[in-house]
Amino acid sequence: RRLTPRGNADFDDKVINDLARIGDRFIAVGGDFFQTGLMTAWTSPDGLQWQRLPHPAETTDPSVAQMFGQVIGVAEGSIWVAGQDFDARRGEPQALPALWRSPDGVAWERVSVDELDVYVPFEIVSTPDFRIGVWPAPSSLIDEPIILFGAD
Repeated sequence: RRLTPRGNADFDDKVINDLARIGDRFIAVGGDFFQTGLMTAWTSPDGLQWQRLPHPAETTDPSVAQMFGQVIGVAEGSIWVAGQDFDARRGEPQALPALWRSPDGVAWERVSVDELDVYVPFEIVSTPDFRIGVWPAPSSLIDEPIILFGAD
């Protein structure tokens, strides 16, 4: 069954790139390409009813720029989203890596990749007994050596 209503500004002209179960809720991330151009997140307690969350405290011109989340990770007591910050007005490269952090999955803040003091293991495979994560995030523009992480 369809979970999002038709003709709803919280979902129309948006994209969801990743979705994860974190704690007692689901969180989805992507972008709002036409209205704000900003990274967008949604939350749901059950996977059936979804609510769009407030955008991070950033601004851009969506006619030439957009920021979007691509993948969700959890580390150091925070929820992390890796994505891109594209701006056609920018010299090369026009697309830069972007990283956002949230303590609660509701309020998001932009974090400088250069000032990051923790590696965020973005999960890529899980079984009931073992999980494997990687830094930098899959499909990320972060140009750092790959690090694999494992956890029970």
